[in-house]
Amino acid sequence: MINHIHLSLPICHLEIVTITSIKATIVTFLAVIIGYLNLGYFFSKYFPKEQIGLLLFLIITSTLLDCVFQMNLTLSSIKYRK
Repeated sequence: MINHIHLSLPICHLEIVTITSIKATIVTFLAVIIGYLNLGYFFSKYFPKEQIGLLLFLIITSTLLDCVFQMNLTLSSIKYRK
């Protein structure tokens, strides 16, 4: 008698990965839509153009500096480990 290989376990894991990735994609699209509504509608309704520009500049600058500082912090913690 020939032994059969059970393929149900990998398929089960693939289904879980597929469902999880679909859920993550939907959440990402919803977050982008909420972000565009926030920027396009609410910011323009409650802030003048000068403040919107200043807020965007501060957000973008802090995001870029955060990436740089995290990279340097990791490198310095490896270099100066006791």
